[in-house]
Amino acid sequence: MPVAGKLYTTKVLLPNYPEEAYVVIYTNPKADLFTAASQAETGTLGQNTFLAKLIQEWNFTDEKGEVLPITPENVEKSLGGVEQAYIMDALKLPQSFLAPQKKSS
Repeated sequence: MPVAGKLYTTKVLLPNYPEEAYVVIYTNPKADLFTAASQAETGTLGQNTFLAKLIQEWNFTDEKGEVLPITPENVEKSLGGVEQAYIMDALKLPQSFLAPQKKSS
């Protein structure tokens, strides 16, 4: 049985790299993550902020081989649209969830 309040994760393989690339994401993120995402900046910075909070671990490194911290800036450097689609598929959310939203006037 699932434990109320416990966060679960899954490893998502990103197949478009010559070496194994992966992220570990929450599969049942708390509602406040979605609230923050909906109130975040629109466009690339907002989606990278959302992904940086969703991803708990990854194996992307710098030129020295040290694992990069998971920040919006490093998410932008490391994950293209295809990789983001794999992550959203694992989360069972539509890719459009991360699409820039038009502000209503």
